[in-house]
Amino acid sequence: MSFLCRWAFIVTMSLPFLNLHRAWAEPNVLADSGLSEKVGQLLFVGISDTHLSERTIKDLRDIQPGAVILFKRNIVGLKQTTALTAQLRGINKEYASLPLLIATDQEGGRVARIEFTPSMPSPLALGMTKDAKIVESVSFEAGKFLRYLGFNMNLAPVLDVLLQGGSSFIGERSFGSSPKLVGQLGVAFAQGQLRAGIIPTSKHFPGAGLLTKDPHVEKVQVDSFAESSLSPFRQFAQVFPSAVMLSHSTYPSLDASGLPATFSPKIISEMLIHDMEYKGLIITDDLKMGAMKGTVPGDIGNADIGELAVRSFLAGADLLMITWSPKDQRAAKAALLKAVQTGRIPLAELESRVKKIAHVKNLVAPLIRTPAKVDNEDTFESKNLALLDDQILSLNLRRELKSMVVPSYRERFVVVSRTPSFRWGFERALGKPVGVLSSQEFLKLAENSAPEKLLLSEYDCFIFPIYSRRDAIFLNSMGKEIRRKTIAVNFASPGLIESAPLRGVLNLFHPHVNSGKLLGHLIRESDVRTPTSF
Repeated sequence: MSFLCRWAFIVTMSLPFLNLHRAWAEPNVLADSGLSEKVGQLLFVGISDTHLSERTIKDLRDIQPGAVILFKRNIVGLKQTTALTAQLRGINKEYASLPLLIATDQEGGRVARIEFTPSMPSPLALGMTKDAKIVESVSFEAGKFLRYLGFNMNLAPVLDVLLQGGSSFIGERSFGSSPKLVGQLGVAFAQGQLRAGIIPTSKHFPGAGLLTKDPHVEKVQVDSFAESSLSPFRQFAQVFPSAVMLSHSTYPSLDASGLPATFSPKIISEMLIHDMEYKGLIITDDLKMGAMKGTVPGDIGNADIGELAVRSFLAGADLLMITWSPKDQRAAKAALLKAVQTGRIPLAELESRVKKIAHVKNLVAPLIRTPAKVDNEDTFESKNLALLDDQILSLNLRRELKSMVVPSYRERFVVVSRTPSFRWGFERALGKPVGVLSSQEFLKLAENSAPEKLLLSEYDCFIFPIYSRRDAIFLNSMGKEIRRKTIAVNFASPGLIESAPLRGVLNLFHPHVNSGKLLGHLIRESDVRTPTSF
């Protein structure tokens, strides 16, 4: 028995509410369903409300979506979110015989619709640990919260593989540059979600780790696709119940037609369904993204939203996402209905897909909320997540310090940062006063050679936390003499910082709560321990 088969068996046994032996031919809850309801099951829609308005309720009753995605715009607090998801389930019972999938994007790092306390570590920070148990534990803690709030699906993990040493649009959303590691940690993340009763969704098939452009705003083509990028998805294909989200990019080396993966029968039906034998749900990213614009073979880029929905379904997608505009959501449903009525979409194919959706829903949806207790019903606070965050920070920071000469406690430090929390933690743990400059103050001084010389004479070591691309650009513009005394603490994406001639770069890829505190503590320790003790 392979590792993945053993893993799938363990997941099944650990989740009593999952029954992987239930056939799609089980008592057919859709037997009396009309064509409109069946087509509605294919739609994955977004809403604008934090509390369902009468207009939104009418839209939902008309569109009859099988899945709803919530974004930050919909999530204000714990009690409000649980009330909203309860409302959605209630409305769904009025128009559908199947449970509703309620999803969000909770990858960790910069893509986290729910702001936990502490914030959920980015996948790249998790990847640095190379520890599947830690990844599974973080995922389970996040999954418990999602289930408590009324979600049953998470659009994570990201299985895109980064280019070693290169920059990417995906950045810290990826687990790393090793296909094998990305696959292992992606499966571990999925296991944590399933243990909490959440359907995991890998993305963005067949791989978007090499993207340098944002498909949310423009058409993107992957000219040099690495076959190894498929490896994590092959591992994930054994996970069930689950879903896979498609990339909107084009892959000429995989499909010479130039069709985006979302509309490519070769990529979806041949590669994912046939070659990888994937049995889970296949979903699109938002069909209104910028990547859909611009003419490509078959005029996909110029097609209306209804035609895009039909073509993606025919290529193999089960759930068709439209996150804005009830008008577009209605248009997509009308086009799908017409395609079935005219025979363009065979009725048997529609019913087969809806049975597939029903099977996944009936495995996970019955458990409305996890029985696990949350730490505070008024906030998104998790004590277990705080402990895991400190563990991840300790592993990663100690490993990073091994690659550089650790500053001496006796040096004169200054922290250059736009946020005070890092400096406070650093100073208290170091046990002596440190200088502090905001980015704006530092820029004014550094633009003039005389103040720059004064800075160089007053301080031995500049600690520069990097929270964004803007911070990195600012650091990269500094003079060489200041850079030679600077240690950058990178909380942002890889590839942003020009390491030469910096004194050092500490890549953490996530702004851990206690990062300043631990760095100060380890520097203080370094005067009585050798650097190898890190």
